[in-house]
Amino acid sequence: MNTRTDVTAAMHASSRLILVWAAGLAILGVPFEADAQSLDINRPAPLRPGVNDMQIDNQTGTQYWYFIAGPGTVEIHAEVMGTASMAAGNNAPLTFTVSDFAQTWHTSKTLIATGTDKDRRTVFTANLKKPIKVVIGISAPTGGLIRLGDEYHVSVTGAVAYGQPMGDPIVGTFSYNSGLTQFYGLTKFKADGSVITANGTTGTWKLFDGPTHAYTVTIGNDHISVVLQPARGLVDSNDPDSIVFKAMK
Repeated sequence: MNTRTDVTAAMHASSRLILVWAAGLAILGVPFEADAQSLDINRPAPLRPGVNDMQIDNQTGTQYWYFIAGPGTVEIHAEVMGTASMAAGNNAPLTFTVSDFAQTWHTSKTLIATGTDKDRRTVFTANLKKPIKVVIGISAPTGGLIRLGDEYHVSVTGAVAYGQPMGDPIVGTFSYNSGLTQFYGLTKFKADGSVITANGTTGTWKLFDGPTHAYTVTIGNDHISVVLQPARGLVDSNDPDSIVFKAMK
């Protein structure tokens, strides 16, 4: 059985503030959207329709998502899966925090896959009269040298609206970590599908499978299949513990 948390009162209290803030951004021409797997609470990534499944661990940071809730009944479904590619026994509790964008209120629930059904999933509910921007933060335990974390699923149902991501999430600058034939240093993946590295080597990237964030990358003499993981970077598709290009924080 899912545990349920009603956040209607808190959401109503902040709705006017959020609407004023949103109108201000529209006037300034500032978009709501952020790239996928955002670590910036001020630029959360837009949730997608359906189940949003991601991994998080203590080597990265809190991941932030947003959607527009109301008017009407809204449910936020959160679940930890116990299926992340961590070392044996290192699946950890994850904390889900629901708040308004301005952080005038928040409510949290910590879930763990090794517990009972109510320990691994929960539902936040609200019945709203006005639309507000809701932020969902997911965090793993901090600190430590051993990688701790898990895979999680988040979905929203009812009176909800979604934003749109700004381009492909691979677009940006990464730091080369390991696994290729030479040290590339800082590496920029550009929106036109090209790649350029700090040592002057060029290459290309191509999306192979959107739902799994799988890409093929060619740089110099290196050809590799990688998977984009939240806040970690681009990992070897055959070894998810091997980070080829590390995400920049």
